[in-house]
Amino acid sequence: MNHGMRSPSMYASPINRVGIFLRSAKQRLLLLAFFAAALSPIAADERAATDADATAEITGAPAKAKTPPPPPPKSTIKLKDGSIIKGDVVDMVDGKLKVKTEFGGEVPVQWSQVAEIYSELKLRLILADDTAVTGSVEPGDDLDSMTVNTAGSLGTLSFPLTAVNAINPPKEKKSSYKGNINAGFNMQDGNTNNKSFTATAELIVRADVHRVSLRGLTSYAEQSGEVNARNSRGSVKYDLFFTERFYWLISALFEQDSFQDLNLRTALSTGLGYQVLEKGDFDADWSKEIAVYAEAGASYFSEDFDGGSADEQRGAGRWAINIDWPVIPDKMTLFHNQEGFPSAESLEEIYLITEQGIRFNLLENFISTLQVNWRWNNAPAPDTERSDTAYLFTLGYTFDK
Repeated sequence: MNHGMRSPSMYASPINRVGIFLRSAKQRLLLLAFFAAALSPIAADERAATDADATAEITGAPAKAKTPPPPPPKSTIKLKDGSIIKGDVVDMVDGKLKVKTEFGGEVPVQWSQVAEIYSELKLRLILADDTAVTGSVEPGDDLDSMTVNTAGSLGTLSFPLTAVNAINPPKEKKSSYKGNINAGFNMQDGNTNNKSFTATAELIVRADVHRVSLRGLTSYAEQSGEVNARNSRGSVKYDLFFTERFYWLISALFEQDSFQDLNLRTALSTGLGYQVLEKGDFDADWSKEIAVYAEAGASYFSEDFDGGSADEQRGAGRWAINIDWPVIPDKMTLFHNQEGFPSAESLEEIYLITEQGIRFNLLENFISTLQVNWRWNNAPAPDTERSDTAYLFTLGYTFDK
């Protein structure tokens, strides 16, 4: 009978069988040790996470948050060769578009090679006619065009890509000046003999973080040979901007009024100011050139009176508000300027100056102005009124650069 071949282990002695078993066991132990070493870091991380969550649950502390993935890019640029760049638009100046990508840093792209642009971020676009438009951007209906959603009074605008001169351009150092000179004269002769003259002037110069403002006014009037008005006022103010909007200021006000028995009123002030609105903050024609600032601080206030009135020197507060609003640019401007000096010794002593009016552009730089000047002194000299009001109509010349 043929029983077939048998393995040598069947005929091995008991001692040999033990050796074979031990060798197999050793191999098994080595295999188990290998898998244990490979799995131990994973197990340790799971135990650490479990322990941290358990500790947080016991102590009430929040569990360690997982690092969130980076946000998706908010802009997509498609080039004319079909390439697509995803990232955030930084700017476009001198025909070069910069896109900040997640992995490659800033990538420069020639604007002339852009076929489509999409951006969830609001971009500030400067067009070929220097018009500024701000909003999110998406491809337009026409080839090589774009649509801007301004979310404002301008609504949705569409124009070709070639109409865009810049995107998010860096702010240039501000250097400008503007001002005006005005005069009004009235004379009546015959049965009535009246004469009056008024002149005003203003100059504001801005150079980067420095701004200097000069203002002046003088009035004279006589009736039947007798002088019934003679007063003058001048001020100078220096502003030093330490942020885009906040500035430190020093100012000086000088005033004379013969019919208030006032030889000289002086206010030397310092404080802080804030540029609430600046030219270019808005895009609409009726609001894009509005400028508003507000100021507050302390002042040394002095009044030198003529006659029997006692001179005064005191500490005072100071506030100021200035509004210059070209409602219809190059045609009509509303303005308001006020300065108040409340006494530090008594709240009943307040001196307030306001000037407000409307200015019309007649021809090129020539203007006409309707203006009301109002002064309030809650503690006037004896035999004088608290309030003074002057109504002015003047012709003048304005300059702005």
